[in-house]
Amino acid sequence: PIGYPCAHTQLRIDAAVCGKGELLAATPAMMRGYWARPDLDAIHFVEAADDAGVPRRFYRTGDIVRQGEDGLLYFSGRADRQIKVRGVRVELDEVELALAAHPSVSEAAVVPTPDGLSLASFVVLKPRASVTSRDLIDHASRLLSPHAVPRSVTVLAEFPRTGTDKIDRTVLRERAIA
Repeated sequence: PIGYPCAHTQLRIDAAVCGKGELLAATPAMMRGYWARPDLDAIHFVEAADDAGVPRRFYRTGDIVRQGEDGLLYFSGRADRQIKVRGVRVELDEVELALAAHPSVSEAAVVPTPDGLSLASFVVLKPRASVTSRDLIDHASRLLSPHAVPRSVTVLAEFPRTGTDKIDRTVLRERAIA
């Protein structure tokens, strides 16, 4: 459970499927938008009716929630691949892009460690490439904030794949070392 709305906050659950959907929030303290970024405004804000039926601007939180019969909200996951590591938001795609930017890396995947306190990464190298895990961590530390640098890098011959040929991150989470 993540609780109830704060005073003067209105919440909506957008596109509820099986009772779950993305949490939308509107509050007087909410930012008006992204500075000079109408493209981000279009992605992260939506117009919806408030409790009085008046159109109001709501922020897309990215949190997937469901609401209990008593009004309590329950967190189910994220609409994106953003997580928190020691209270700091981390975009897993950003970490993967940083690792994949290394000239020896063909493909990268990042998952939270089992304890949720850091990140574990996995890479597949390009043919005949040779690089150490330490080199890849150093490379990532030059491109990322300290909280987003993976604790470990494991080199794999190939990634485990799902039936639709996507990286099977569930298998990687099971292999992650805390």
